[in-house]
Amino acid sequence: MTNTLLDFSRRPELALHARVIGDVEAAAAAVGVAPLIAGAFARDLHLLYRHGINMQRKTEDIDFALAVPDWAGFAALRDRLTASGAFEGSTAAAHRLRHQSGWPVDLVPFDGVESHERKIAWPPRQEFVMDVFGFREALATAHVVLLPGNVQTRVVSLPALALLKIVCWQDRHYVSPRKDAHDL
Repeated sequence: MTNTLLDFSRRPELALHARVIGDVEAAAAAVGVAPLIAGAFARDLHLLYRHGINMQRKTEDIDFALAVPDWAGFAALRDRLTASGAFEGSTAAAHRLRHQSGWPVDLVPFDGVESHERKIAWPPRQEFVMDVFGFREALATAHVVLLPGNVQTRVVSLPALALLKIVCWQDRHYVSPRKDAHDL
């Protein structure tokens, strides 16, 4: 992990994000899982809040990549999040939760649940397959972020975010042809 600290602790507009992230960080620490902010919110942290570059499309959720040892570890974290009362689960998608503030949260496990091809197949039927190539590398090169309320987390670096967006585009460009390319 890089030693770069991105200090956004004096950005009151990030207080709600910090609350959501703090709740995930607390639950993850309790089960020994390393969370990583990925996706469009990571982009916003780097471009908008760090460099002042306005985004045309604002994100409406927070994506967490989770280095889990196995599917049981992912289930334990998800159960802890919903049992905390801060999150409500989704019956439609195992990876989607909603924070009590209304913010949607996506959870993407990797590491111990990956195949040799660096893909995950969601239980129980393993019908939904997702490419998670790049998440291990993103965690290894992540920046530490300090948010309001003394919430500390990790965020993917800009080069890692570009890699992840390319992988996402390759994985789902037939389903969402413009989304990932636009984000990149």
